[in-house]
Amino acid sequence: MLTIGQKVVCIDGSPLRNNCDAVLPLRLVEGRVYTVRSIHTEPRIQGYGVRLDELVNPSIVWADGTECEWAYQSERFRPVYSVDETLLETASAT
Repeated sequence: MLTIGQKVVCIDGSPLRNNCDAVLPLRLVEGRVYTVRSIHTEPRIQGYGVRLDELVNPSIVWADGTECEWAYQSERFRPVYSVDETLLETASAT
């Protein structure tokens, strides 16, 4: 599971399904790095969504009357791992 504050890279910038462009007007860009701002789960929906520091979409009113921002599907991202530059230099020297 992705975590709050984690850097992630978008691996699926394709258009959203089910005409969600109205609630998520800010499009993801494949290959761009984002920071997870929050995690969103729904009891009746498998998986989870993430909200990003770099993209803040407008809030919507849900069927139960609560209001919050829609989240992007977590499957559209993978974690970003940093590489130790010293290890790279050592590996390239051998």
